[in-house]
Amino acid sequence: MQSNVPILTLLIFSIFSPIIIENSSAQILADVNLECEGATSIEVYPGASRTGVINCTVDNPTLHIEKISIEIQSGPLANSAPGTITLAAGAEETFQVSLLADLRMPEGAIQVTVTARVQEMSGVPPPNNAESQSNSIAQIRQFAELTLELSEPTVLINLDDYEDDSIWLEYKLFNTGNAFDQFMLELTNSNDGNISTTLPYHKIQVESMGPPHIFRIEIVVPDDGSIWQVNAEGQHTLEFSFDITATSEYSCTNGNCISQTVTQNVVFVQDQTTINSVLTSNSNILIYGGIGGVVLLIPIFFIFFNRKKE
Repeated sequence: MQSNVPILTLLIFSIFSPIIIENSSAQILADVNLECEGATSIEVYPGASRTGVINCTVDNPTLHIEKISIEIQSGPLANSAPGTITLAAGAEETFQVSLLADLRMPEGAIQVTVTARVQEMSGVPPPNNAESQSNSIAQIRQFAELTLELSEPTVLINLDDYEDDSIWLEYKLFNTGNAFDQFMLELTNSNDGNISTTLPYHKIQVESMGPPHIFRIEIVVPDDGSIWQVNAEGQHTLEFSFDITATSEYSCTNGNCISQTVTQNVVFVQDQTTINSVLTSNSNILIYGGIGGVVLLIPIFFIFFNRKKE
């Protein structure tokens, strides 16, 4: 019976020894876990901070002290985060990834990848490559901005130089926001007696940071300025103005309409001398016509008078 004891002991040891070896192997392998928030948003309008933050948590599930490096890939966004984090066995730590966007960066989504990699394990390089990654989205928010330009703030229109019934004035609308936008157009104070203005359309689409959209407004030219005031140069003049307002449709959908208004001044001019010459010419025609009629009547009168005497 005693002779069987060593055999039984050896048999028991051979059964349990693989488990002990496997557990010992598990204790010397490096490991790391990383979790980050899914998204952050960044405002890039003039005056905004242009920053976003992603919170991450890294933990060490092993029985050893680990030195863990943190690497960030954020495309066109500048970033900052801890370069390394040292964690005790079973410990975890939360850190922040700070992102910085450029001013007026185009609206869109940018992927941010955070990688945690074990550099050291209990002061020595790990026997294996242990890392963990997490992907997040940095959303660049859209903002609205526009610039409305007049070709000429004050337009001088001489009626003697225009044969058409109307003229067209040009305006430029720039979309200085960071995304495609639609703009609503409006005219106010646009009628004054027999002068009227027409805006062919009331909504236009303009690409971000691209060339301006050029639109035109029609002004009906008055037929006659004889009743207008006369200036020091002897010209009949009429001053007329109207307002043009452009409003970002996107900004209104967010409850804060952004618009710009410009005032167009128009001065109509007609020379007094031209009007007088026309009136004088008509008067002369009447006078000359009257004299001519009298001259023609004199011979007829004498012929009639002589026949009557005979």
